Amino acid sequence: MYFPVLILHLTDEQLAVIEAEDDLMAVTAYAGTGKTSTLRAYARKRPNETMLYLAFNKTMAGDAEKAFAGTPNVYVKTLHALAYQAFGKHFVGKLGNYRVLDLERYFPYQENGRAIGAARILFELLNSWTISSERMIRDFYKKSVRLFHADMKDAKVSSETMEEALEKVWDDMLSRRFIMTHNGYFKLFQLSNPGLPHFNTILIDEAQDINDAMFHTVMGLEGKKILVGDPYQQIYGWNGAVNALGKAVKRGAASYFLTRSFRCPDRVAALANRYLELLGARKKFKGTSLSVESSEPHKCGKVVIARTNATIFDFAARNMFKMKIFYNGGFHGYQFEILKDINYLRIGARDLVRDPFIRKFSSYGALDSYAGEAQDIVMKARLEVERKYGREVHHVYNCMFRTSALDEKEADLVISTAHKAKGQEYGDVTLLSDFISLSDVFEQAEKEQEKPQSLTVSREEFHLIYVAVTRSFNKLSVPRAYIFGEDAVKHFRTLVKKREIIFV
Repeated sequence: MYFPVLILHLTDEQLAVIEAEDDLMAVTAYAGTGKTSTLRAYARKRPNETMLYLAFNKTMAGDAEKAFAGTPNVYVKTLHALAYQAFGKHFVGKLGNYRVLDLERYFPYQENGRAIGAARILFELLNSWTISSERMIRDFYKKSVRLFHADMKDAKVSSETMEEALEKVWDDMLSRRFIMTHNGYFKLFQLSNPGLPHFNTILIDEAQDINDAMFHTVMGLEGKKILVGDPYQQIYGWNGAVNALGKAVKRGAASYFLTRSFRCPDRVAALANRYLELLGARKKFKGTSLSVESSEPHKCGKVVIARTNATIFDFAARNMFKMKIFYNGGFHGYQFEILKDINYLRIGARDLVRDPFIRKFSSYGALDSYAGEAQDIVMKARLEVERKYGREVHHVYNCMFRTSALDEKEADLVISTAHKAKGQEYGDVTLLSDFISLSDVFEQAEKEQEKPQSLTVSREEFHLIYVAVTRSFNKLSVPRAYIFGEDAVKHFRTLVKKREIIFV
């Protein structure tokens, strides 16, 4: 069977990928550069080869199934679907996510008020174990524990006690006595050295988002491997995302680039390039001078993008009666209802609290202390919003819900976090002012000069702005603080070189 490959609109970079015969390839594909059409053309050029397309999540897999509908030699799966079939299905009824508080039980003899500190360390170790490529939990612990020596001293817990707790909670997960996470059963999949029915080629999309356990698993599969992604859209570091493209290149992968965007106009690409320069990108991002129309005409086309859910709530509270708002990913996906439960706890109406996690706390003060001790950034942000609105949070929440648009095409405006906007495109994009700004970084770095430690800046904070900016195929409005010139890039690099800023 032959599938015609249309090459009329393919760039030279796309053609280079399509024609390549390397056994291992790493394709860096900037925003809107046609990675899916490139992979589709690659597959259609080889109709007699079976290919497995591995997606990072269900949404991606659904989009891929539509994109490859006319390409029957490509099979679409999520990474976790493979692991679920082999291991995850055995934990039905115990699958979920745990919190720091759930791990206090592994330190029953800790001094009063100290168990939460030990539990936070265990939480980080357990998460790190499940997403690592290590095969033995004791070997993993020996390599990782050095990062927590100071924290364990503060929590008054010995290294031996922490190692025992880590092994015990992992054993409890395996024996269904404790919650099994999705990363947990994928760890089992990785440790099993899985074999799959033979595929000639494995296509790994959004490769920048996979963790070490996933990378190790993928690299162990038979067949050619093509990893495609954009390392500057890596925004899941909290879930262990690694630069799989860079790792593949270190293993000898042939490196390819897709830099010509079919979405972003030149003026959007110009701003995106400033952030790519800041991040040390090897290639420039090229915009399009052509008029671009949305590939999804049912969409609203106008979006406001924020860094955090807290800013989303505040923006919606001020604008819900001015326009019909659609919440990207669904209203309940922002978990605003937890704000009401926090307020119930604060006013002493604990019997009205519905969220099972919030109900674990006897008082608002206990929750506030937990957020600080556990370094729960999400909870701290929620507490801040609740303090701003107080009892009004119930009325505001109800009004936001009642006035929200259920269908995007009926909305005047879409609001979204940068994380939820990833993979989307809009004609009119506005960024709110809760992202990191280079001017704030410079100001903070100057203050830190008087302290013994350097200022640490996360690369992913700039990745988030790059993701948000490149959602636009037409208009883009950003706060002035997010626009900077070449001199600012040079100054930033100088501070990094002098170790006044640690860029991680």
